[in-house]
Parts: sequence; C-alpha cells; structure tokens
Amino acid sequence: MVAVASPGPAGWRRLSETPCPTSGAALPFTLVVDDQPGDEQLAVVLSQDRLDDALLSTAIGGTERDAEVWVVKLVLPKTVPGQ
Repeated sequence: MVAVASPGPAGWRRLSETPCPTSGAALPFTLVVDDQPGDEQLAVVLSQDRLDDALLSTAIGGTERDAEVWVVKLVLPKTVPGQ
C-alpha cells in the first residue's frame, strides 16, 4: 500500500491511500498547497498491508525502514514570488 499523509492539529492525517502502482506508474495523487505561511510537509508510507491511523502515525514518527514499512518525509518550501 502507498499512503500519503500530512500533519494536522490532531496528528498525521491520511490524504490518500492506494495499492502500490505497477513499476513506472505514477501515484494517483494531487497536492494543493494553501496560502498559509510555512513549508508543506508530507509523509509517503509504503507498507505490505494497510495501516490503521494509529500505526500510520507511529510509522511516520519512527525512523526505522524495513521490508514491512518504509517512510519518506518530504518538506516542500514555499516561497513568495519576487522575494
């Protein structure tokens, strides 16, 4: 499974989830950034099985990567045009 999550007031929230696409296929996911200041943060979680919300948050908070769960955290900086 591939889950994409972002941090929110109550912890990480799942934005999308899908079975892993075939080799070379793109994830069916669109990100729309807001106009609030600060960087956008995302976590991409690859797992053998679907993770419930608690396990997803635990995986994102951890640093281990193994055959069962692999987490990549992304920070997308926002810039103001002209600065």
